[in-house]
Amino acid sequence: MSQYFELDWESPWPPLYGKPITIYENTILWRSYDKSYDAVGDRFAYYSSKQIASEYKRNTTRELGHFVTTRPLRLIDYRFMRVLLSRLITINAHDKSIQELASVMMSFGLCSLGHQIEMVKMRYKDLIKTSSSYKQIDSSIRAMTKYYKPGIIEQMGVRIAETTNDTFTMGFLQELFKGVFDGFISPRLYSPFHTEKHNSMSPEIIIFNPMASEIKEMTTYPNSNSNSKHPLVSQIKIKDIISSTSNLILIDKSKKEETELDMKLDFAMCGGAQKGEHYLDTADELLNSKDGELSTIYKEGIKIGSKWNKKIILRITEAPTPCVAVNPFPLEIGC
Repeated sequence: MSQYFELDWESPWPPLYGKPITIYENTILWRSYDKSYDAVGDRFAYYSSKQIASEYKRNTTRELGHFVTTRPLRLIDYRFMRVLLSRLITINAHDKSIQELASVMMSFGLCSLGHQIEMVKMRYKDLIKTSSSYKQIDSSIRAMTKYYKPGIIEQMGVRIAETTNDTFTMGFLQELFKGVFDGFISPRLYSPFHTEKHNSMSPEIIIFNPMASEIKEMTTYPNSNSNSKHPLVSQIKIKDIISSTSNLILIDKSKKEETELDMKLDFAMCGGAQKGEHYLDTADELLNSKDGELSTIYKEGIKIGSKWNKKIILRITEAPTPCVAVNPFPLEIGC
C-alpha cells in the first residue's frame, strides 16, 4: 500500500535559498473550497493543515477537502522568493514599467516598512470611510505605524495579504515562475497589518496552477490497515525534507536593507476578505462569480507576469552525477 505524508506545519524550518523545497509525492494537503466549482482548477489556491483549513470553512457552501500530490512539487521558500523579487525590482529600478510591480512590492514588503506604510495609505485612500473595509484597513495602518521605529537601519516591509491586491500578485507569480516553481511555501509569519488575526499569518502553501501541478482531490482519507504495524500516513517536518534533499542550507540571520523606489503607484480599487474567510478564498469566490473588477485585475497580473518572465532567466540546476563506476583509489599502472 502507498505511504502518505502530512506536513508538520508549525515546526519552524530554516530558509532555503538557491533551490526549491521538494514536497514528496503522496503528500496530503487541506483546503476549503466552493462546492459549486471544481475543487482543482488552473487558478491559484492555498493549502494548509486540516486545522487551519477547517477554520476557514464557515458556511455550508464550502467543503473541507483533502488533496494529494501525485508527483514531487517544487516550491520556493517564501523568504527566498522575496530575495528574488527584490533583486528583480532593484536591477530594473529605472525600467519605465517598474510601477507595474507596485502590488507585488506591497504584498511582500519588498521595501522599507516606512515606504510600505505610505504605499498602503495610497493604495486604500479611496475607500469609503464608513465602510467596514476602511475601518479594518485604518486599524491595520495604525498598527503598522505603531510598529514602525525609524532609525539608522530601516525596518523591512511585512507580508500584507489582502484579497484584491493579492489577486494581482498571485496572477503575476503564476506567470513569472511558470515551469520553474509549482508555488511557494511560507512559515507562520508575523505581520502587524493583520490585526484581526493577532498579527499572525498561518503557514501555507500557494499552488499557482493546481491542475498543471497534478494535484488530485481524495475521496477518502488513507486510514491505517488494522493488520499493519505501520501507519499509512506519516507526519514529516519541512526541515527534514530540506535536510534530505539539500547538502547546503544558508541560515538567514540578518536583514538586508533594500533600495526605496520613488514611483508613481497605480492601483485598482480594493475589496477585502469576507469575515472568517481566507483572503484567497474570497478571491476564488469572486472570480468564480465572474466579478468583472477582480477578473480584470487577475488577468492583468497574468499579463504583467508573462511580460516580466521574459526579462529574467530562471533555471533549476542539479550537480552532475557519475554515470560509470568509479574506483575509490588510483589504479597502479606498471611500467
